[in-house]
Amino acid sequence: MARLAAHGKYLLDGAQKFYLRGVSYGPFAPNSRGERYPEPERAAADFALMNRLGANLIRLYVPPPPWMVEEAQKAGLRMMLGIPWPFHMAFLDSRDMMREIRGAIRKTVLETRQFGETIAAYSIGNEIRSDIVRWHGPRAVSRFLAELRELGKQIDPGALFTYSNYPSAEYLDLSFLDFISFNVYLHREEDFRRYLTHLMGQAGELPLVLSETGMDTVREGEQHQAELLSWQCRAAFETGLSGFIVFAFTDEWHTGGSEITDWAFGLTRRDRSPKLAFDAVAKVFGGNLPPTLPAAPKATVVVAAYNAASTLGECLSSIRELNYPNYETIVIDDGSTDSTSEIAGRSGVRAIRVEHNGLAAARNAGVGAASGEIVAFIDADARADRDWLYHLVETIERRDAAAAAGPNFAPAPAFARAAAMTAAPGLPREVRAGDDRLAQLCGCNMAITKAALLKVGGFDPMFATAGDDVDLSWRLAASAETLAYAPGAVVIHERRATLAAYLRQQRGYGAGEGLLFRKYPLRIADQDGIYAGPSWIGSMFGGARVYYGAFGRGLFQTVYAADNSYADLPLTIQWVGLSLILLILGGVNRLLGVLGAGGVALSMLAAAAGAASAPLP
Repeated sequence: MARLAAHGKYLLDGAQKFYLRGVSYGPFAPNSRGERYPEPERAAADFALMNRLGANLIRLYVPPPPWMVEEAQKAGLRMMLGIPWPFHMAFLDSRDMMREIRGAIRKTVLETRQFGETIAAYSIGNEIRSDIVRWHGPRAVSRFLAELRELGKQIDPGALFTYSNYPSAEYLDLSFLDFISFNVYLHREEDFRRYLTHLMGQAGELPLVLSETGMDTVREGEQHQAELLSWQCRAAFETGLSGFIVFAFTDEWHTGGSEITDWAFGLTRRDRSPKLAFDAVAKVFGGNLPPTLPAAPKATVVVAAYNAASTLGECLSSIRELNYPNYETIVIDDGSTDSTSEIAGRSGVRAIRVEHNGLAAARNAGVGAASGEIVAFIDADARADRDWLYHLVETIERRDAAAAAGPNFAPAPAFARAAAMTAAPGLPREVRAGDDRLAQLCGCNMAITKAALLKVGGFDPMFATAGDDVDLSWRLAASAETLAYAPGAVVIHERRATLAAYLRQQRGYGAGEGLLFRKYPLRIADQDGIYAGPSWIGSMFGGARVYYGAFGRGLFQTVYAADNSYADLPLTIQWVGLSLILLILGGVNRLLGVLGAGGVALSMLAAAAGAASAPLP
């Protein structure tokens, strides 16, 4: 058993993905030693039953005694160790309380760091009440949680730290964590899947773990619980989550100084006899993760490559390792003048060389040669996650969609210049149209049914460098086709290594946007997020809207923040163009020249301010 690491969108055990398959445990009435856990013999028997379930993680809400960690270690179980403190109180209003909270974090990590391999993660909090978050302000709460995480890291740098949030406070910035945890109780499958997809997008590049879900069998019955947890467990791993934790292992539960007898969320009864849900969860936990597709249609992976010798080998190597049973790979060499064709040939994939006619024409050549029902596209300078194709196809099949696309992330930068390129604006990405739908696909990470491609006539070859994916997205949407978001389908996409290369890329994107504007002159920018995004004029009448309920206790809150503001006005092409015109007219009228120079200066200041505030990875 080695320490887990968080890398990209997933948790890793060494070089392999690690899926948390967990149950919550306790708290219980104090045992003969005064510990809030069962006697050692009972705990050892419980751990053996968890092994039968296929679990590999126990979520705890109070720190365990050393003997219990050792028993878990013997059983091959890791722990997500919760550190209790008064989440329900206005803790930032009391210096003494803040000091006690820091002390609790420090004490727990110091006392348990010796069990590093068994501690999968420390949970530095659980569901701070949404009205408390509103009272203190989300930024202040986030800062305090970040401080607690940093305190723990100073004591045990190799440990992972998380915080278990819930929908009523989903707007909290938790980007400083090693992975995101959410407690979600939704009993309709459509709502559950859509909300998990939303959370995957909100989590960005961090892994997401469902840290609590379940059903009370007193009110709902054991059959209903079994059905619910079966599809919830599958849905979580099909969506791309890194873990699924059931609340709870047993009906035995003691909290607030009382034994809870009117709720029964356990997979086992108080006497530890399994309920129907035990076998339902065990079936998913014991199978392949992510779950095997009922049917796997043949897919074709198309890589359009132009002078891609420096990156194509790694791209094809990642495609060879895909977790998908039925696919082919085709490289379209778009008239390269380097060794792209030779690298493709040595990789053992089908390689087709065509005259250099640009990106869209190369992708069309790949579609024409594809024998798969679904055609997936990845750029030659990108690397696919092992489950990339699985998540694209699973999403298309389940949603009956024409296409699906996922996120692309930059590799970890090795030096400052690479970090700056990673943080630079204008990089390729998918454009969301809701929790689980897309307005635009992103060409470096997308899959489309061949039938849909043929229906709309494929890619428009006029888009030689960029814009072909946007054009195709709009034509698919106009044909009433669904473009689905597949957040688990991750690719690592290289960013440009130098400023000159970045500027060439941006010129190509600009040319693509110009072609889109000519082809769709009446297209609304605010609706599509193209032509530099929503207009600043729209933002003057918009602003952030927060649906938070009475006293901040509304369920499933979402913050809709405007993408730009008055501060963005000096960065618009209209402002820059007008400033340059006034600067030129300064030769005729000095005042116009001063106004033009002031406009240019404000543009430069706005750009500098944006660069200074951009978070460097």
